[in-house]
Amino acid sequence: MTTSTLRRTVPRQSGVWIRRRRSLTGLAFIAPALIFMALAMLWPLALSVSKAFFRDDPVTNQPVFSGFKNFAFFFSNASLIKTLPTTLIFVVGATAIAFILGMLWALVLEQIRRGRSLLRALTLIPWVLPSVVTAFLWAWIFNGQFGVLNGVGRQLGLVGENIIWLADPTTANIAIIIARAWQSMPWFALMFIAGLQSVPTELTEAVRVDGGGNWQVFRTVILPHLRFTVVIALILGAMGNLQLFDLIYAMTGGGPAGSTSVMSLVVYQQAFQVFDFGTAAAIGVIWILLLLVPTILYVRTALPSRKGA
Repeated sequence: MTTSTLRRTVPRQSGVWIRRRRSLTGLAFIAPALIFMALAMLWPLALSVSKAFFRDDPVTNQPVFSGFKNFAFFFSNASLIKTLPTTLIFVVGATAIAFILGMLWALVLEQIRRGRSLLRALTLIPWVLPSVVTAFLWAWIFNGQFGVLNGVGRQLGLVGENIIWLADPTTANIAIIIARAWQSMPWFALMFIAGLQSVPTELTEAVRVDGGGNWQVFRTVILPHLRFTVVIALILGAMGNLQLFDLIYAMTGGGPAGSTSVMSLVVYQQAFQVFDFGTAAAIGVIWILLLLVPTILYVRTALPSRKGA
C-alpha cells in the first residue's frame, strides 16, 4: 500500500479526534484537583453570600431570612458606611506611594554597578518581614511619647511638644498608609526591575546620542516598554491592599474611634466582636464586589498578552 493510498484511508477528522482525546485525558487527570478547589473555594463563598440574607433570631437562636436588611443596615449606619471611603483612601494612597517609590528605586538600582545584588537583597527586607513586626515597628516610630518621629522632629526644631500621631484620625490614616507603602515598595521595585531587563539598551543609547537626558529616556523608551508591567503592578497592588488586615489590626486596631477601620477589619469586628454574622457577611459581599473591579481589570489586561505569547 502506497503512502498516498494510506493517507486516503485515514479519516480526515482523526487529527481532531486525537487532540480532543488528549484534552479529555488531561482534564480527567486534573478533575479531582479542580473539584477539590471548587469545593474548598466556592462552597464557603456560597455559604457566606447566603448568610448575608439572614439574621440570627435572639430568641430561637436560628437564622431568619431578612432579605436585604443587612445591606440596608450597613449603608444606614454612619460608623460602618465610613469604612468605604476609608478603604478607598487607604488603597489609593498606599498603592500610589509604593508604586512611585518602587519605580524610582528600580531605576536607581539599574544605574548602580557595584553592590547591586546586595542592595537588591536588602530591598527585600520590608517585604519579607511579618506584617505584625512591621506594624509594631511603625507603631513605635509614631509613638506619641517615645517615638522616633517626635524625637527627630524635636531635634530639627519642627516639633515643639510630642504629637500623639496614632490618636488623631488624620495622622493615624497617614501612618498606616506609610507603613503599608514601606512594606510593599520592594514588591513594586522587583516588578519594575524585572521589566527593565526587557528594555533594549540600543534604544536608550540612541536617545542619549541624540542629546536626550534621563527624562527623555524614561518617557520615550522605558515607560512604553514598562506599560504592561505598570498596569499589572497597579492592579495587583490595589488587590493586595484591599485585602489587607493584619498590619492595620496590629498597628491601630481600627482606631481611633474606628477612623482606620477598612472593609477587612470591619468584617472581623462585626463577626467576632459584635457577633452579628449577617451584617459581617453582607459587608463581605460588598468587599468581594470591590475586589472584583481590579480582578476583572487584571484578567482583561493579562489574557491578551498570554494569547499573544
